Amino acid sequence: MAASDVDICNIALAMLEEQRITSLTESTEQGRYCNVHYDDARDFVLRLHPWNFATRRAALARNATAPGFGYGNSFKLPTDPYCLRVISVNDPATPPDWKVEGRDLLSDEGAVNLVYIGRIIDVTQYDAGFVQTLAHYLAWKLAKPLTGSKSEAEQKARDFDNIMRRARNVDGAEDVQDGLPTSPFVLEHLS
Repeated sequence: MAASDVDICNIALAMLEEQRITSLTESTEQGRYCNVHYDDARDFVLRLHPWNFATRRAALARNATAPGFGYGNSFKLPTDPYCLRVISVNDPATPPDWKVEGRDLLSDEGAVNLVYIGRIIDVTQYDAGFVQTLAHYLAWKLAKPLTGSKSEAEQKARDFDNIMRRARNVDGAEDVQDGLPTSPFVLEHLS
């Protein structure tokens, strides 16, 4: 299991047969590119799937000021950890109408119980599938600038798609998916 962000970058660099780094702030080409891409890559991959390790719950406090129109209430999204993606609002079986605008969640609900994906920066909390997915995504992003090869970047994109699909399947098998909203079309065909 990766113990640091540098370990994850080194997994990506190994996929590209590039020199390892010892720090994201080192002055090597590999270090500079890892430093530029790591945080955005982590957040992007976190947003792609409701990872179990990154799922958090919070009861949101209603803002004093209501939205100008369209919804009756607004609620500040969590910052500890920072909310990267809303998974569900209140009862997922009968989800209310809601919308994220900026760092607020808008809804006509009087109270909001939120399930969300948080920005988890402690690498020791990462699931092994997430580590591999993030490393593959980084390898894709680093391939062209470090190797100069468009075909290498295209191969790393395919590798990322494959590992993402596998990691989603494994992570998704560890719950009953009752927290994810279901479309009216799916509910109609299940009944």
